Amino acid sequence: MIRALSEVTTVDPLMHQQLSDALAKRNWLAHSYFRDRAESFLSFSGRESMLAELESIQETFCSADQALEAAVKPARERAGLTDEALAENYEKLRAKIVDDL
Repeated sequence: MIRALSEVTTVDPLMHQQLSDALAKRNWLAHSYFRDRAESFLSFSGRESMLAELESIQETFCSADQALEAAVKPARERAGLTDEALAENYEKLRAKIVDDL
């Protein structure tokens, strides 16, 4: 994704590092987190610590997402994907999901 982003917009070094950090944390969560924290998971205090750690990682992801959204906004708007168009499509999808429930 980072390489693809570089093809449509300039990626400053700070954002590149932010996205790389988020990717590394994502990979660790997906492949090793629970194995690495198996012992912590066995106690209440360990689970509390894990929860705080996961909340911190969530903040990392949110920050990277906000930076990414700001970086791609000009390119997506040039392609016709305005904030209004995205909101309209989101509402259509949400309504369909609600109807399917």
